[in-house]
Amino acid sequence: MKSHTHAFSNSILLLCSSSFVLSSVVQAQNDEATITQSSLEVIEVYAQKRAQAIEDVSIAVSQVKGDTLKNQHYKDSTELSVFAPNLKISQNAAEGTPPAVNIRGVGLVDYNTANTSPVAIYVDDVAVGSASNQIVNFFDIEQVDILRGPQGTIFGRNATGGAILVRTKRPEFTETGYLTAGVANNHAFNIDAMYNNQLSDSTAFRVAINHQDYQYSTRNAFDQAPTAGMEQTSARLSLLSDFDNLQLLLQGHIEDWQGIVQPVGNIGIIADPLTGERCSASQAGSTKCFDNFGFNDASDDFYTVKVNNDSPHKTDGKGVSAHLTWQVNDRNEVVSISSYNQLKRSHAFNCDGSPAQLCEGSLGLDTDLFSQELRLQTQWDGHTLTSGLYFADESIQQNNINDILRDLRGILASDLTATFFYDNQIDTQNIAAFSQLDYQLNADWMISAGLRYSYESLDYDSVAHLNVVIDTADLAGSLVPFYHVQGQQSDNGFSGQIAINYLISDSTHSYYRFANGAKSGGYNGGFYRLLSKRN
Repeated sequence: MKSHTHAFSNSILLLCSSSFVLSSVVQAQNDEATITQSSLEVIEVYAQKRAQAIEDVSIAVSQVKGDTLKNQHYKDSTELSVFAPNLKISQNAAEGTPPAVNIRGVGLVDYNTANTSPVAIYVDDVAVGSASNQIVNFFDIEQVDILRGPQGTIFGRNATGGAILVRTKRPEFTETGYLTAGVANNHAFNIDAMYNNQLSDSTAFRVAINHQDYQYSTRNAFDQAPTAGMEQTSARLSLLSDFDNLQLLLQGHIEDWQGIVQPVGNIGIIADPLTGERCSASQAGSTKCFDNFGFNDASDDFYTVKVNNDSPHKTDGKGVSAHLTWQVNDRNEVVSISSYNQLKRSHAFNCDGSPAQLCEGSLGLDTDLFSQELRLQTQWDGHTLTSGLYFADESIQQNNINDILRDLRGILASDLTATFFYDNQIDTQNIAAFSQLDYQLNADWMISAGLRYSYESLDYDSVAHLNVVIDTADLAGSLVPFYHVQGQQSDNGFSGQIAINYLISDSTHSYYRFANGAKSGGYNGGFYRLLSKRN
């Protein structure tokens, strides 16, 4: 038996990026950069945790406005790939599992619910946490900024590939609102509603609600399977108080998402299961091809499957945040951001793509994340110094089941037809200090330099059992202990950046940037990984 610490992957991964870019402000935004003969619209981004014109930022940024997301019916963050080059987002085990976010080839291709992505996602300046929290429903959104390349100074750990910043709409000091509803194919129905009003001269509120009910385009030819489809309801309440030198933004959100997940099809590639002869590329997935067990779905239609897909999904999410901004004087501003978010999710899956019970299971998850950021921003003579402290405490509880080759119990060896139950408790704490200086050399030249120190500790406790066939007369099997792993890991390190920006004209700038980032270690309590480590 090998060391238990093998369940914890490599501690810190550093990624460096160096780039020289000549960019036009018009091309940097994916929508609504309107040019007139006399002026160019200012594209405002939050790539450095403050509002800036895009030509003042030495970062590759793509932006999409919330109205574009709403008008074109983009559902959530998994659909952002079309808005930025070198961005790919997929869900490896159907909708509802942790998305695999990749920027410039840096990402995570894994649906283990305890893993952390090297691309950070922030909602209103708050990091969402582990990969399971990176499905962000889009409703009442102001804009999304997509940052490419390491963002290890301002945004810290797990931003080696880049960062995606989602900004919701703030309360306004006027009465306004909307109510929209729509229907679409696959029995889809959605409602968007918002109401905004002023409570006093200094306080306003905004409440937004989104409801979606939909089925999938996949047709399941297995009559006993329930219809696959999901129903999702999300709501957000924002309260803004704006005084002479103090601003307070309080936000709370809830989410309910449930239904039957999309069935996963089986693309056969075997022409003869007895000999193992493979199909040609043109035949793959057709009725002439089978899987290794001799099954095909008897249809040449790509969207037709035949799966015993009784796989329910249930997500409950909620969270609160407080954003306090204190304008100390003309030069100094203090910002405090406190947040707490909770996510509970149960996701059943069927991964054999057939009516047989060969690969099934469920992913259970309960996460709690508290974070606190305190930063001081000082501006003088066109220069900006941003310094801050950050703390995060995330707890992840997993309750997972993998049922393998159940229909072949009593035929194959018992160790090949096991049901694997594994429960993980993972507690992570992160502490960081950072500072970045943007120094305006003159009207056209600016240099930026920053450094961040991070310390992270992780405690894990994993318990697993196996259900195996001990007596072939009892195919229900018996539950036996498999392993109990406990441990602790900690890491620390520096990340930073240096950049120089030259403003060529009002619409064009060039910059050089060298940056790195830190990827925290991930914990994988999965079945195959532990078996491979033990052999």
